[in-house]
Amino acid sequence: MGTRQEMKDKGHVILKKLEDNCLLENNTNKYGIPCVKMHDAVRDMALSITSMNPRYMVQAGLQLKELPKRGQWSPDIEKVSLMFNSISEIPTDVLPTKCQLLTTLLLLRNPIKKISYSFFTNMPCLCVLNLSFTKIESLPNSISELNNLTTLLLSGCSELRYLPCLSMLQELKKLDLSGTKIEEVPKGMDMLIKLRYIDLVVRTLKEIPAGLLPKLVHLQHLIFDVDNEKTSLKAEEMEPLKKLEYFKGCFQDINEFNKFISSMQQTNVALEPSLNEKAMEKVIEE
Repeated sequence: MGTRQEMKDKGHVILKKLEDNCLLENNTNKYGIPCVKMHDAVRDMALSITSMNPRYMVQAGLQLKELPKRGQWSPDIEKVSLMFNSISEIPTDVLPTKCQLLTTLLLLRNPIKKISYSFFTNMPCLCVLNLSFTKIESLPNSISELNNLTTLLLSGCSELRYLPCLSMLQELKKLDLSGTKIEEVPKGMDMLIKLRYIDLVVRTLKEIPAGLLPKLVHLQHLIFDVDNEKTSLKAEEMEPLKKLEYFKGCFQDINEFNKFISSMQQTNVALEPSLNEKAMEKVIEE
């Protein structure tokens, strides 16, 4: 689809259809935010059906302390969900056989601290990797070999300080690094010309390299930490992003902000006025 708004609208249509057919039900999460969930009975039925098909492995929330044994990883497996478990490490000796067809791997909400180098070499077709809210400190260099990866989610990885070069991830469209401890933008990021979504709400980030954003011309969603003055921008860095729909961040001064507003008058960017008091006072003083 051409825009993220079209994607959202289509997603809501699908969710509404599932709700109307009682396959999903309305709910609220622990923060009081509306959401939908699958009824336990429906989920059990879905898992029962997919257990007869080796393409899926769902072992979420079972308090697993280690990766499933080799025999549970079918060569034909396509999607794996091991989220909300107690897996702390992925060593070499428990690696699955080569999963040529695996496209989705969900490991979020595990206390994973270390992933062996060879783990990702077994997944050449991986498209979606979610390691959000794990305790990983660095990603193995083998992640650079995931040439088909479209989505890399590392939100809430509060111990993550290092990412290998990403230049080979030419299919990457969504990158979420919010809440990490990285100090530098990953090397090779300027090569990811298909990126549409970037979340860089990272307080430890020291700078946004000049010339990076103008190369990412397909960006639709871009977020920086508004409290991190080191990631403040110039309007000229943003002007080439003609497909941008949503932006949250800060500019070096009010003049740069005004230049950006002028350049975006003919676009559909959602301009969210989120200057905090400290930033506003600084703008006024200048």
